[in-house]
Amino acid sequence: MRALLIDRELWEVVEKDVTDIITAAKAAKAAINEAEQMKKDRSAQNQIITCIGNRDLKITKTAKSAHDLWKKISSIYEQKGLSAKLLLMKQFSAFSMSENSKMQDHINNLQDLVDQLAAVDEIISDHVMTMVLLRSLP
Repeated sequence: MRALLIDRELWEVVEKDVTDIITAAKAAKAAINEAEQMKKDRSAQNQIITCIGNRDLKITKTAKSAHDLWKKISSIYEQKGLSAKLLLMKQFSAFSMSENSKMQDHINNLQDLVDQLAAVDEIISDHVMTMVLLRSLP
């Protein structure tokens, strides 16, 4: 999701609150169009909303900006404590392919899990990931 927002030049309004961006730009006497920033903010919010699941849409109702929405989602999904790391490591060590899943979906699920582990500062080498992938096959 972050890469999508960066690609569409919307990450700035997610990383910083749009009012802070406008205030900073005015303070620096930079030429900025407030309406354009608000449009970018709405666009970033829309991109985030389209990427999250239906069960999480209730989170979006109270968000006032893309930055606010990102902070709410991050607080839910990016828990960096020891318990989050332990849970992810448990999922990684028990990772297995269900009988009805497609190989590409299985690989994507493993990559998602490895990415989540990297987000909590637990880097998994390609060698270990390959071993877990091979062990996970039926």
